[in-house]
Amino acid sequence: MKIFQTAIVFISILVAVNQSMADGKQPEISLDSITVTANKQEENIQEVPTSITVFDELILDDKNISSVRELTDYVPNLILTDSGTSGFTRPAMRGILADVGSGVSTAMFIDGIPVLSGSGYDDILQDIERVEVLRGPQGTLYGKNAEAGAINIITRQPDNTFRGKVSVDGGEDYKKEVSLNVSGPIIQDKLFFGLSAQYYDKDGFIKNGYTGDEADDLSHWYGKGQLRWTPIDDLDISFIFSQLEYDNDGNTMGLSEDGAAALGVAASGDRKVYSDFDTKEESKTSAQALKVSYDFNDTLNLTSITTHHSPIC
Repeated sequence: MKIFQTAIVFISILVAVNQSMADGKQPEISLDSITVTANKQEENIQEVPTSITVFDELILDDKNISSVRELTDYVPNLILTDSGTSGFTRPAMRGILADVGSGVSTAMFIDGIPVLSGSGYDDILQDIERVEVLRGPQGTLYGKNAEAGAINIITRQPDNTFRGKVSVDGGEDYKKEVSLNVSGPIIQDKLFFGLSAQYYDKDGFIKNGYTGDEADDLSHWYGKGQLRWTPIDDLDISFIFSQLEYDNDGNTMGLSEDGAAALGVAASGDRKVYSDFDTKEESKTSAQALKVSYDFNDTLNLTSITTHHSPIC
């Protein structure tokens, strides 16, 4: 019976298409266009002559992507390599990795603010409008540290609409993750705010056989704020600040986020290390930026970005 019903539906579709073609009308299928700023101007993604992967707000939510690290599961040729310290990660694009000093070969820009060292690639993605990942040399437009590619993150700008979101996630090893963001107007059409935060905590899965404790507990706090002021129609001023703090047990001195290398390599069978040395990591990274944008006309815009980025300390 199901086969018979499916056949009827299929035949009906063919008849409808043939009738439409007989009437001189071709069936039309329209897709929503995606606007990107990969070339420093608004363009339809189909007109961008480079290899690009784009995540909008809907895709980020659907795939539950909440950090730059999680982008690697969906971007071809992009890998983030752990250095052994939380928050310090080097990106590799198409097999190209900068392994000298703290530089990178794949630059990252958050609202135009450059992140040109491994400190910052563990950033949290909250209240994001769009993420653009460009593969291939991008030095012409993006300059230093973009030999292999560029990651362009665009935060959703606060406006006259109040928005808010709270999400709670849990998992194995007593994983707990709470995220929230809120934005809206302080003064209609003039002054706006945006706030986002995340708390993450997860027990380790590698045991220290000497003390009986987990050797790789993970925990971090993240907060980001934005004040946006539009005194006149053509002038847009934003002050952006963020901070990410780590408080990890047994995750230091060359310890990866999922292992206990500081205490020795764990065996694959029992996942245990043995040491009477209790390790702990407390570190943080922060950034502040002042962004001023002025439109002279519909085609000419001047943007100034002054920023300070504090690496892992």
